[in-house]
Amino acid sequence: MLHLKNQLIKYIIVGAINTIAGYSIILFLINIGLLAELSNFLGYAVVWILSYELNKQFTFKFSDQSKKVFLKYISTMLIVYCVNLTILIILFRFLDFNIYLAQLIASIAYTLIGYSISKKWVFSHHNKGKRNVNFFK
Repeated sequence: MLHLKNQLIKYIIVGAINTIAGYSIILFLINIGLLAELSNFLGYAVVWILSYELNKQFTFKFSDQSKKVFLKYISTMLIVYCVNLTILIILFRFLDFNIYLAQLIASIAYTLIGYSISKKWVFSHHNKGKRNVNFFK
């Protein structure tokens, strides 16, 4: 249990670093007039590489250097990004939430789903080769 808590704390630290970098990019781009959706995508795209390396080495202590792991990570980030973007669009465009609040709520969903999939599938030491993985266990 302690290992899981430490791993979650490390994931949150990496997330904080990524959040600062990502939000700086997103808010800057929104401020200069780019669409919220485009700003959102660019902000996330820039930090995916940083996030991959930090989570692989620091959070999950995962030594596999294969392209397959990187592709699994990028696939995961694209999936959670789509969830993030859907939430952002619904809250901001349809429910008229403040863009910054909508972005925050979408980011929370992104983080929780991203952690679960990264832990259970991308950086799992126990599920190599298995196809059926319960992400919410």
